[in-house]
Amino acid sequence: MMPVLLAARHRAAVRVHAVLETGLNEVAELLGGVFVLDRAAQPVWLYEHADQLDIDSGRIVVAGVSAGGGLAAAVALLARDRDGPPLAGQMLLCPMLNDRNDTRFAVQMDGIGVWDRTSNEIG
Repeated sequence: MMPVLLAARHRAAVRVHAVLETGLNEVAELLGGVFVLDRAAQPVWLYEHADQLDIDSGRIVVAGVSAGGGLAAAVALLARDRDGPPLAGQMLLCPMLNDRNDTRFAVQMDGIGVWDRTSNEIG
């Protein structure tokens, strides 16, 4: 399995060499937790093949947008908890980290800002 590489050998200001995009698709809803474990295998694969891909294994970042941001966070936690490869960081873009809308903060922020509790319900 080859992970999706958004930027290989990218030498921007943050000096990241590889970004794994952990996006979702229709299969994710069917597989549930298996999908998270599948995505958690991506940084392991990339770390193990870093020399072949000519990337620095110490500069691997996971990234995701919306639900993919929540998935990227889960992948980072699994890498940490299972002694997986060291990740240089996470790029969580508008992450959906809690879709339940039942936290005190969600209730407090209802009707305030661009993305409020109602938007979260729709999302």
